[in-house]
Amino acid sequence: VPSPDGRQIVFRAVRTDAPDAPVMLWTRPLESLTPRLLAGSEGADLPFWSPDGRFLAFAAGDELRKLNLADGTVQRVCTLPLQGAGGEWNEDGTILFSSGGGAGHLFTVASSGGEPKPLLVPDAKRGETGFVLPRLLPGGRRLLFNALGEGEGVFGAHVASLDRPAERRLIGPGLTRFVPAAGHLLLVRNGTPRAQPFHANRAELSGEPVTVATSVGALAANAGVG
Repeated sequence: VPSPDGRQIVFRAVRTDAPDAPVMLWTRPLESLTPRLLAGSEGADLPFWSPDGRFLAFAAGDELRKLNLADGTVQRVCTLPLQGAGGEWNEDGTILFSSGGGAGHLFTVASSGGEPKPLLVPDAKRGETGFVLPRLLPGGRRLLFNALGEGEGVFGAHVASLDRPAERRLIGPGLTRFVPAAGHLLLVRNGTPRAQPFHANRAELSGEPVTVATSVGALAANAGVG
């Protein structure tokens, strides 16, 4: 996962020189080939950055935690309402996350810690089974997310407001992996990464997607564009 300034990445890995070593987080500047192991990140999953790049948030066990990259301290943010979490950290200090895997709900919590608040819960009457992959749009008050389910107009990329999340709108039917970047939506279709023009202010796709790479691997839908 790249940092907000694009100068370093964070990734999960296991040391090969230590028997029974747990999965941990590592960071690496793009100009270097030497990674740095982040102590205190044992069992970490689905990491994401704070807007200023000073902290990493991640799920570990039944908790959402944050790690201060400057001094290495790890703090509990909240107990996860459901298993696992992946999310985004807003500039106003709010963390938006999905918890529950394929049956995920969307929650918000203060980055300083507290009780998570439900933002979106799947509606079985609409054929919704889960919400994953939340992505904040510029301004921090709207988000993109992947809705799962078999109801009409459910499966794919949706946009919603943090102030009125129930008024969600499908903008990319069938999309499972996507991230807004430089006026485009980077997405994966049939295992192929593509880029399609995306108007963030209107939260609308336009034009046709173009292929940006071939013969690449892909991660699970709730892990991001891979």
